[in-house]
Amino acid sequence: MYSCPECRQPIDPAQRCACGFLARIDDGIVDLMTPAQIEEYSGFITAYDAVRQAEGWGGDDLDLPHAPQGHREIWAVRRRTFRRLDRLLRRTFPTGGKVLDAGAGNCWLTRHLDHWGFDATALDINTSPRDGLRAGQAYLSVGDRFERVRAPMEAPPFPDESFDLVVSSGAFHYAPDPGRTLGALARVLKSSGHIVILDSPWYERRPDGRRAWEQGVRDLIQTHGLDEADARRSTFLYPGGFEAATLENGLTYRRLSVWPGWRRAIDAVRGRFYERPIAAFPLLVVRKRS
Repeated sequence: MYSCPECRQPIDPAQRCACGFLARIDDGIVDLMTPAQIEEYSGFITAYDAVRQAEGWGGDDLDLPHAPQGHREIWAVRRRTFRRLDRLLRRTFPTGGKVLDAGAGNCWLTRHLDHWGFDATALDINTSPRDGLRAGQAYLSVGDRFERVRAPMEAPPFPDESFDLVVSSGAFHYAPDPGRTLGALARVLKSSGHIVILDSPWYERRPDGRRAWEQGVRDLIQTHGLDEADARRSTFLYPGGFEAATLENGLTYRRLSVWPGWRRAIDAVRGRFYERPIAAFPLLVVRKRS
């Protein structure tokens, strides 16, 4: 079931809502973006696609995280996180449930959630056939099963308490307001459910994250020609800020560390020695307060 992004009433995407909103179904993707949202995100999507293509992401990266065609060092770290997630979900949700993959990209994780017994929905604002929801057709064509919905993760178009689990992999740090986004994801989460955030950069100290983020912004502007607003779209997570975001929404969280491998571990030691700490990528498990 979906809810109208304009009036929040239940909606059949094949029919016009009583408020006048009309969903679109394109290549099997239920598009529930409002005109205002499309205008708000269009510049970022264009810039994001350009950067991703320039850096060699997407296209043939379909057997993820096991056999990436490129960026192998990054995926070596993400495989360890993936295995940690697998163990966590098999223990916590042994019979599956309804899951929302928020910021699903090409749906590589959504397909694994389907394999693990979940009734999965992929949510993203990007429908690119190279790196967005349309790329998920490659999995559907070989028998994987999941829905694809176009909408922002900070405004998921679903009724309250729709999902047992919300997962956000490599996407939460693009949320313009982490507190607002956590609140929106918690709204569609059942009272017994979990939000699991992974593959978003985490720094123990805010100044370290700020320094790395500012350098990343400069690189995007100088190397890829992004305007400053789009370059500053992504962010980073740190304990004080994330705890404040959970508390304001009546949530609690625990952080599960993931061994990144020797190469990344050595880089982390070197970064601390030179007072330039690098990001960690833990699993953040968020729950509603009982």
